[in-house]
Amino acid sequence: MWAWRSQRLNLELVPILAEAGHGHVLYAPLGVHFPATGEGVQPDLLFISNERRGIVAPDELKGAPDLVVEILSPTTASRDTGVKHMLYERHGVAEYWTVDPDLRAVEVWRFTADPRHERFVDFLPVRLGDETVGEIDLSTVLAED
Repeated sequence: MWAWRSQRLNLELVPILAEAGHGHVLYAPLGVHFPATGEGVQPDLLFISNERRGIVAPDELKGAPDLVVEILSPTTASRDTGVKHMLYERHGVAEYWTVDPDLRAVEVWRFTADPRHERFVDFLPVRLGDETVGEIDLSTVLAED
């Protein structure tokens, strides 16, 4: 079920972010390497804006994406909401989403000059900085079918 929901979320993000010309939506398997500490992870989905395209290397990303999305599962939830959350915040990821398919909710953390945490269950705004560029209907993306 994880892969199905991940693909549906990806299908929603691509037109809002990539096809609109804001950057690139990518999904696992793709490594993200943080050169400052040598740490690396493999997020479920991520977005790189055109302005940050310089972090793209031939086989991985070298630096913080603009948006990282992790889809929680029983085997990954603890790591995604703990170690990875702290890693993304520490290395400058602007926005981090954790998608909980069981609760049909998305937690959003914005690690910007004005940090925020929000929880969405109906419609998820997709933002670039402070500008909302679209929204995702979570009832469709997180449906059980």
